[in-house]
Amino acid sequence: MVSRETRVYLTGLALSVCLLIVAGFVLEVGLRTTQGAVVSVLFFPILPFLLPQLYLAATGDETENVPPGTRIRVSLLFSGLWILWLYGVVDGIDGVDGLGRLVLGGLAAVLLGGLFVHEMIVGYRSSSLFEDANAD
Repeated sequence: MVSRETRVYLTGLALSVCLLIVAGFVLEVGLRTTQGAVVSVLFFPILPFLLPQLYLAATGDETENVPPGTRIRVSLLFSGLWILWLYGVVDGIDGVDGLGRLVLGGLAAVLLGGLFVHEMIVGYRSSSLFEDANAD
């Protein structure tokens, strides 16, 4: 029997592959264009990894193997670092203009910034000051 978690991952991966094939035929997008850089970010780290992790974090509970907070942290960190790596790789590809780099850099900043904000909120909620406020 396939677990719920595996079904969610496989659905994200299948959706990503199908949309990548459709984008290749319909949009005629290659990696050497600005659109190609954005499409590659959408179809690798966002659809098959980030969205399933966030879905499982939102619908899961603490009794699962992986707590929801860990899912959020890992998915934001992995996706942000992947996009940051792609941002560096795109610099050496001819045909990708400044807009493509700006979009990739912005997406990486949003994801890594989201991780930073999530960590700040978790740290604040676990502080003794916040616990004392809830005790009353």
